[in-house]
Formats: sequence, C-alpha cells, structure tokens
Amino acid sequence: MLCEVRRFISGKELLQTSEQFDIIFLDIIMPEPFWYLVKPVEDWRLRKVLKQAIEKIRRQPREFLAITSERQKKKVFLADICYFEIRGRMICAHQSEEVFCFYEQIGALEQQLQGKGFFRCHKSYLVNLGRVRGYNRQEATLDDGGKIIIAKRRYEAFCQALLEYMKENGDIL
Repeated sequence: MLCEVRRFISGKELLQTSEQFDIIFLDIIMPEPFWYLVKPVEDWRLRKVLKQAIEKIRRQPREFLAITSERQKKKVFLADICYFEIRGRMICAHQSEEVFCFYEQIGALEQQLQGKGFFRCHKSYLVNLGRVRGYNRQEATLDDGGKIIIAKRRYEAFCQALLEYMKENGDIL
C-alpha cells in the first residue's frame, strides 16, 4: 500500500492546507479520538493502530448515484463530485478530471442528495460541501481550484450548512 507522509509544525498550518488526508496523527489530547498512543510509541502498537484505522476507512460505504449518460449506465461516487450544474434540461456532474451530463431535474437531484453533504448554493448549482476550501459572499472555492457562485439569498444558509457539515465530518470541533 502506497502512502504519503506530511508533517505540519502547527495545527494552523494543517488547517491552511487544501490537501485531504485519510489518517491524521495529532500530538495533542483530544476528546473522542480514534485511538490514543502514549509516547514513546512502540512499533507493534503503531502498526496495530494503523491497521485498525485502514480497516475502518475501508468499511465505510461509498455512496453513489446510478445515472444514465450517453446511453450508458454509470455508477458515480458522490465523494468524487465537486458540484452539479444545471444546463437547460441536463445536469452536468463536475469531477476534478471529468464532466458528464445526464437528464434530471435539479430539484429531484437536490432531494435525492439531501443529508449527503450537498447544498444548493445557487439556482444552477449543487455543491459538494466536502470539496469547499474557502468562500466569500459571492463564491465558493473548491479543492480543485474551481469557483461556484453563491446566491445572495442563499449565503446565510450556505454558511450554516457548511458549518454543520464540518462539525459532522470532523473538520472542526
């Protein structure tokens, strides 16, 4: 299994990065952590904890949509979607490297994605809150560098939805 190790000098530096991590070791005591390791860390204990963390990540179900695009059925994992955009009668799913379109009503898609980390920040956009890296009153910046418009009347609800998403998914305490 290939892994990349990154070291941050402070929690602030970690929070400022746009990278996503599967496992994070913190050198502090926090409530409800996955596992405590007391220094000095013994090799066998570290291996055991890493194995358990990897097994936990693998057991987590990956939610998906089954869509028809270009006369083919596709299984689209929600975590891979940056945002959905309505174009006429079609919805275009934007991933980091690919865009594909399918027929659906955005209201129906919004209902289907309710409670799954997506928010309708504009009449034409459903954004994956897990891919939002920053925002201002006009737009959200995504982890791939893309920008999505936030409607003025949806700004407060967007802020609240993002905060709730971050609380539920461990992005903030």
